[in-house]
Amino acid sequence: MEKINNLKKKIVEATSIGVASHIDPDGDNLGSICALKKSLEIFGKEVFLYIDDQIPRSYQFLPGVDESSEIETNRHHDLFFALDCADQERLGKRVGDLFDRAKTKVVIDHHLTNQGYGDLNFIEIVSSTGELLYEILKQADLPIDEKVATCLYTAISSDTGSFKYDSTSSRTHEIAADLLSHQIDLNEITINLYQRRSLAKTNLLMRAMQNLKILEDGKIALTRISLDDLDKVQAEHSDTDGIVEFIRDIDGVELAIFLKDSKRSGSKISMRSKGDIDASKIAVKFGGGGHKRAAGASFNGDLDQCQEAILKVVNDEINAGNSFN
Repeated sequence: MEKINNLKKKIVEATSIGVASHIDPDGDNLGSICALKKSLEIFGKEVFLYIDDQIPRSYQFLPGVDESSEIETNRHHDLFFALDCADQERLGKRVGDLFDRAKTKVVIDHHLTNQGYGDLNFIEIVSSTGELLYEILKQADLPIDEKVATCLYTAISSDTGSFKYDSTSSRTHEIAADLLSHQIDLNEITINLYQRRSLAKTNLLMRAMQNLKILEDGKIALTRISLDDLDKVQAEHSDTDGIVEFIRDIDGVELAIFLKDSKRSGSKISMRSKGDIDASKIAVKFGGGGHKRAAGASFNGDLDQCQEAILKVVNDEINAGNSFN
């Protein structure tokens, strides 16, 4: 409790608080930062929310997600929160500079690879950053109303695959039950997260299926999407969300690999696994990380080079007997 008490003291004393998303924000990230922002505002604090990237359509319903502040290089915060961000580089250059200038930096995250780059680090391997944030808000006696609960439930649901992943525990369900007691609109969350696929996103999924490769006697599924693919179906980068899970669900597939052109440079690798495969061990070899069932990394090269490199690593794992039984 000493660390929680220290955090509460910093919050009480702060006159300006920053809360930031990472680049390529997902549901756990956006749900967590919006939940924290709303809770701190109810507590009476001035909070600046920083989202320096496109917000996927699925999460635009979140309370407060449209209240992002302009990134002003001369702004200094007493307290700055980075949530669901395994390393400072994922904040991006502009937000990372704000983080560096803050008087006290707080990191709240559930990724195993997070080494703790804040002054106060709350890192715990649970289902989601949303679950960890819920525990912190409760212990610090910070408010949770309907809007905060909506954001937290979204964070947890999205990062547990709607409570299907191994990281889901009995405590996860207890927290979800408490959040439901705040009269959140579960139907609104469900429709936005799982039942609002646009025609462009559907066409992109079909293109991904055209690019699908099934390898190693059906145990590996790999597909890729290029910037040209996005242009041809008039899809957005965020429309690639869900593709890797879709190919993971193919019967017999134990490791799903999805490659896409990065918006900035190089390529992005996303992996989902079933059975005994630890996707995070593969991601670490590319400087990435994540969890056993879900991991990712960046690659400094085009899609062809990325595909060759990832398949070599996977093949080496298979030959070493580390991944497939």
